Amino acid sequence: MVWRGWALALLWAGAAFGQTGDGGVSFGSPTTAPRFSERERVPVTLPLWRAPLEYNDEGYAVLAASGSRVVGLSGQTLWAREAASGRVLWRRGGFRPGLAANATFVAATTQGGRVAVIEVGTGRELWCHKLTVSVPSALRWFGDLLRVSGVPPGGQFGQDQVLTGLGGERRFVTRPDETVEHRAGSLLLTASRRDALLGQGGAYAAWDAGTGGRRWTVRAASFLRREGDTLYFQAVPPESGLVEGRGTQPLLAVDARTGRAVSRPVPLSFPELSGARGATFGGVALDGQCLWVAAWVGDDLRVVACHRRDGEPGGARASLPEGGRNGGRLAWIGGPALGRLWFTDTVRLVWGAKTTNGGLLAFPPHGTHTELSRLDVTGNRLVVAGTDGQVLVYRVDALGGTNTPRVVSRHVTTSRRFGPSVIVPGVLIVQGEKEVLAFPAR
Repeated sequence: MVWRGWALALLWAGAAFGQTGDGGVSFGSPTTAPRFSERERVPVTLPLWRAPLEYNDEGYAVLAASGSRVVGLSGQTLWAREAASGRVLWRRGGFRPGLAANATFVAATTQGGRVAVIEVGTGRELWCHKLTVSVPSALRWFGDLLRVSGVPPGGQFGQDQVLTGLGGERRFVTRPDETVEHRAGSLLLTASRRDALLGQGGAYAAWDAGTGGRRWTVRAASFLRREGDTLYFQAVPPESGLVEGRGTQPLLAVDARTGRAVSRPVPLSFPELSGARGATFGGVALDGQCLWVAAWVGDDLRVVACHRRDGEPGGARASLPEGGRNGGRLAWIGGPALGRLWFTDTVRLVWGAKTTNGGLLAFPPHGTHTELSRLDVTGNRLVVAGTDGQVLVYRVDALGGTNTPRVVSRHVTTSRRFGPSVIVPGVLIVQGEKEVLAFPAR
């Protein structure tokens, strides 16, 4: 059985900016020098400010947004600035890549392998601990709790510690094969790496965020959505192949208080693939009305369809062109977001399918000769960085004369590779290779 139990890449950069391993989609690493295009008629918007940034290609965050402030790393110096003006609030030395911020605090990794939590507005250090992991790697906030991932001394598998933000007290430690992935109200959800690696679809455990107690477990492929006291998970189907365009995807509804799970099989219908050999399904998203499920023929993504939660027919479906374009394969990279599902060939083209009727818009954000570097959805805008060094900001709800999103601002940088872009109140923050730039948000 071929099971495509991958998680959709999150596009909500505003929620995950500066959290290692989250936010947006990065594409290839170009080696050619930037070449600025003269095609765009939108005038260039100059930056409000720019600052040097530590370059890091190992996935550790070097920039984070905290409300109307930005925290970054230049060399070994950690700093905080006002996002609108760039005014430096404070600086501290002795840090390395690996930081994360919430609305009040930044957690950062020191050169000595400690984790420090600092108040963003004042620069006051709340605590600095040497933890029982060899090197703290991924830091992430879940509300007022901090997850620190790393490998314990003598261990083979990564392990997460969850600490209180104010005092650094340890709330709980996961098992070696688990990592904290989501917060759902008063619960933290951990996913099992081991089950996923063994092809068993995965398992989730719920931990009490207040006491650190382990509450319940459920076998599931991915966490989809919380609605009140009900948590929805994608269960592993008994078979992921489509027979005459039909299949079944079980949906788990779990009571967050008790862990009681109710499985509801959702019938899948892909009539456009009824005659296709080797058709499979997998990759699921859930919103208020639809269970969105993707279907492939071989390795080609062909359809993403809404299977209505009320069981009624007529859900929207996005039929995609066969095969990849420009040497890349089509990928569903996120959504529903801004009223669309988002796809790309990971090279030059982006597709947006309307969630109401499946209507497609397809466009090369940087023209047909420039490859994509980074794509984010933030502040109700689509922000696309190209390997020519330009960053274009699109309004998806305002289509131009060619039925493509309207460019509302254009920014020129000297970077070829980009980290996440995020819009904080009134300001677009762009992370380049060795600098951070701030532009007026439009």
